[in-house]
Amino acid sequence: MNTLRQLLLVLSLVMIAVSCGIASELINPVTDHGVYGRYDSDLVSGEFPANSGKYYLWEGRLWVGAVTNSTRYVTAAGPDTYEWTPDGGGTPVVTAIGGETLEWTAQFNDNGAVGGHTPLGLEVTQTVEAWSWIDQPHNAHQIQITLSNTSGAALDSVYVGWVFDFDVCYGPNGDDSQASQDDRAGWDADRWLGYMWDGDNPDEPGDDTGDNGISPGYIGVTCLDADIPPSAFQAWTSGNDPATDSDKFGYLAGIPNDGGGAFDDPPATPGDYRVMLSVGPYSMADGASETVVVALCVGDGLDGLETATDEMIAWYNRPVQFEMTPEQTIIPPEGGDLVYGASLMSTLPNTVPGLSFWTDIEFPNGQLFSPVQRIPFTHTPFMQANMTGITQTIPELAPEGEYTYFGYVGFYPNAQLSDFITFTKTGGTAGDAALTPETWPSNIAQRIGETVIASEDVTGPVAAQPSEFQLSAAHPNPFNAATSLTVNLPSSGQLRVELINLTGQRVMVLSDGIRTAGTHQFSINAETLASGLYFVRASVPGHMDQVRKVMLLR
Repeated sequence: MNTLRQLLLVLSLVMIAVSCGIASELINPVTDHGVYGRYDSDLVSGEFPANSGKYYLWEGRLWVGAVTNSTRYVTAAGPDTYEWTPDGGGTPVVTAIGGETLEWTAQFNDNGAVGGHTPLGLEVTQTVEAWSWIDQPHNAHQIQITLSNTSGAALDSVYVGWVFDFDVCYGPNGDDSQASQDDRAGWDADRWLGYMWDGDNPDEPGDDTGDNGISPGYIGVTCLDADIPPSAFQAWTSGNDPATDSDKFGYLAGIPNDGGGAFDDPPATPGDYRVMLSVGPYSMADGASETVVVALCVGDGLDGLETATDEMIAWYNRPVQFEMTPEQTIIPPEGGDLVYGASLMSTLPNTVPGLSFWTDIEFPNGQLFSPVQRIPFTHTPFMQANMTGITQTIPELAPEGEYTYFGYVGFYPNAQLSDFITFTKTGGTAGDAALTPETWPSNIAQRIGETVIASEDVTGPVAAQPSEFQLSAAHPNPFNAATSLTVNLPSSGQLRVELINLTGQRVMVLSDGIRTAGTHQFSINAETLASGLYFVRASVPGHMDQVRKVMLLR
């Protein structure tokens, strides 16, 4: 593992940065009818790096399949018929994510029989976000879709898939000669990642001989959250798309000899391919919803793609969360108190000294006063800090207008977590307020002193008997070598806890016997295991069968 990747991993296990407005190095258009990537010839598609004129994606498409009345149906975008319809109808809206726009939410459905297909009765809410990582551009877009069943009946065997027609490094500054003909496809089971790269010299992954340094990138799609493992990874030649709903369903479900091959080896020679990552099956009652989250990731070389993917996985499973909540935000002309709450929720099991909480104020004219307050503190294991009634005095001299009040957690002056609230002063002087902490007092130090900082001792006795059977989340997660979790038992029973890899193999048994009522802690020492995604399964016959995902990163 290179030094940069080690640094990013360490940072992800200590504090995870929130999006801070830095543009992504990946720019890609998305639509409100299930299409990702090149929607018309005027738009860049999977451009990486930003403004380079090198594009890595022709078009991506959302497929959803289900069984109803014993018949397979699939609603799909492209390549010939686009069966999703924007809510409200009309021409689909196209938005480029990763440039000036870092987040966009759209709604669409399959309630109209576009192209004569049979709709499943699904409403889709889709949010696409381009994240920044610490203080550096992030090479990934997160795609979250929530499916709502509005059909009036249950849908069985629901599968969700993304089909991407990656053409590595085409565009005005790309590989003009064979941009869509010399690609290779790969599958990384540990990361739930399907990817492609320029492969006309397959013996030398990365920038191929003869490409003059213009095709170093790898691009792929990874599943971040689907509750269950992917059902299939597929790769097939462009133009050989499954034609019928039944064939498309076979691809989604990965049914051998029925269109799909689950996790068959990708093609061994360069060509023009499409790749698909799918998850399922789900069972959706009428009115039920399911959410699936994937990420489109890109990087220079396989190492670059792996780094971008690992950063995205770590971000999505961020172990520390910080939030500010407004309580009183209207300040009269004579001055008064801004009142707010703040919380820090951590699943890190280690002590981290040298941290600070500090605040900045942005005035109505854009002037920044920094810091207003700064309070040093030490992160304690499993830290839970919840404060209400924090007051920040706004003096009479403060001018009238709208203010932004920022809060930060990190190693001052470098913030790892941040949030903000806004407040309004309804009147004030025309002059400048004195910008010193003494004229802007706060009770934050007192509130921190009064707050109970709970360090959860998962190995100690519990204060009360658990009321339900429950498998906790692992701490930390992602983890390197070791992590811990607990199982709550309201009554004694035959408890089995096991660690399962992505292919369904049992790699570790943590418990297999009678356990008394109470909370039981289990540690996973994964020093001999390969990096990747695993599942912890806890079962008590007749009472519980729960699964949690854990990610081992080295």
